Amino acid sequence: MIRRTLAALLIGSLGSALTPAAWAGPGASFDPGALSWHVSGGFSSTTGQISDYLQGGWIFSGGFTYTPAGRALGLRGDLGFSSYNATNRFLDYGTQVSGVQVDSGSGQFVSLSLGPTYSVPFIGRSRAYGFAQLGVYYSDLQLSQTFLFAGNFCDPYFGFCDFGVFPGDNVVYEDTRTRFGWNAGVGVEFPTYYGTRYFVEASYHRIGGSQPVEFIPIQFGIRF
Repeated sequence: MIRRTLAALLIGSLGSALTPAAWAGPGASFDPGALSWHVSGGFSSTTGQISDYLQGGWIFSGGFTYTPAGRALGLRGDLGFSSYNATNRFLDYGTQVSGVQVDSGSGQFVSLSLGPTYSVPFIGRSRAYGFAQLGVYYSDLQLSQTFLFAGNFCDPYFGFCDFGVFPGDNVVYEDTRTRFGWNAGVGVEFPTYYGTRYFVEASYHRIGGSQPVEFIPIQFGIRF
């Protein structure tokens, strides 16, 4: 359902595209330019099978967009990092597999993706855009057991050392993989002074095939 909704929004944006001359009209108060850079961050919700094992988390990404002046079609590249805490079901699974009590866990994903983007004039001085990308995703799932260990602690500022007991994490389960995936999304961009632009966007990411990892980030960012 989510994939269909995003696809419908993207197709709707493309279908409502105006002619190149419209970029010079009153509603298009800024030119997309050639090369721009962007950074963004926000909340990322897991969906599908992976939502049983990872909670919603956060995402941070950055990249570039190349759009020839006066054109709606461009090329976009992104480097992203997202992190999620393990659910109780994932912790219970780790306890069963490892035979030790698991009390913490997480999942991280690093992505490098590239694909086309398409922009159309929107309300007032803003514009809407859609994008679709293919990419490589690196995932790292970990489950840990918290334990106490004894040792010496040295204060780096005052220089004194003392013996004590400190908490630590022992990784009892880890799964790292590199797989291909894709993503698609839509957003709205708002121009400001000196060529910077703010935007909000939502996207859908799918990693792998028969047992995919799926998550939906909602991000706020700046383009310059």
